[in-house]
Amino acid sequence: MLTMHTPTREFYNQNADEYSDRTLAIDPAHEREKFMACLPEGGTVLDVGCGSGRDLKIFCQHGFVPIGVDGSEAMCSRARMHSGCRVYNSTFEEFTPNRPVDGVWAMASLVHTPEKDLPELVQRLWSWIKPDGVMYACLKDKNAAGISGTDGRLFNGFTLDEVKHLFGNLAGAEVLETWASDGHNTTWQNIILKKHD
Repeated sequence: MLTMHTPTREFYNQNADEYSDRTLAIDPAHEREKFMACLPEGGTVLDVGCGSGRDLKIFCQHGFVPIGVDGSEAMCSRARMHSGCRVYNSTFEEFTPNRPVDGVWAMASLVHTPEKDLPELVQRLWSWIKPDGVMYACLKDKNAAGISGTDGRLFNGFTLDEVKHLFGNLAGAEVLETWASDGHNTTWQNIILKKHD
């Protein structure tokens, strides 16, 4: 069963204001532009682990129809205030969109899922995407895995080859691009893939 590590959820509930301010000051424009270029005009985007609502707001400004979901009630409140978008407070295993979406955006939001549960979660997200839809995901490097000594959050970690294997084996998946990027004292593994019938 997929679950969110309890100390991780509590960190976001107890530090929502500080974490929102921190993420709003960061702009992953490079990654977001790559993702948006693969979407149809006016397409629906599910922001999985939407946090502060930073990306929801920008997707909306670009004419897309974004929906947010986050496991932290406090972060959902911040996301609604910042973006004005629909945001659901739900764990990923409990949430199902009303209809398939054109894109799933998972910016640093899968990093808290235990590694043994991640294949099931990725498959679940993939099932929500329309044919010809796309998924973006960003995961921490293998060296970043473990429990944070400063705040107790759980982090998984992967090499770029492991990320390619995890996502590339999804049914009908075409890996469009993978790349590594640096930020916040760690390396991030990025992937964009398209879903075919």
